[in-house]
Amino acid sequence: HGHGCGDAVLVAVTAALLDAIGPHGVIGRLGGEEFGVLIESADAAVVAMLMERLRAAVAAVTLPARQIRVTASIGVACLESHIGTAEIWMHAADMALYAAKAAGRDRVEMARRR
Repeated sequence: HGHGCGDAVLVAVTAALLDAIGPHGVIGRLGGEEFGVLIESADAAVVAMLMERLRAAVAAVTLPARQIRVTASIGVACLESHIGTAEIWMHAADMALYAAKAAGRDRVEMARRR
């Protein structure tokens, strides 16, 4: 669809993410079409619910005059005491993301707890 369309998708997805997360977290673009979300919550069920809200918000994105379906595969890693570095934390989230993609995409997967 071209770079212009890709840029329009990124703008629309960013707006949807920011609207859906509200004051509950911070969203940043990691690169390409990957975003990172930081949420302060000790409750994994709350985090999973918020991530499902983000997934649904992305799935509802529409671009005028375009027939493009936008979805989000989301990998979630909660910060736990055994995670010693940001790299380990990101790796856990990446593994959950790959699991979401392998399970059919357009879904939320939580990282496996150790």
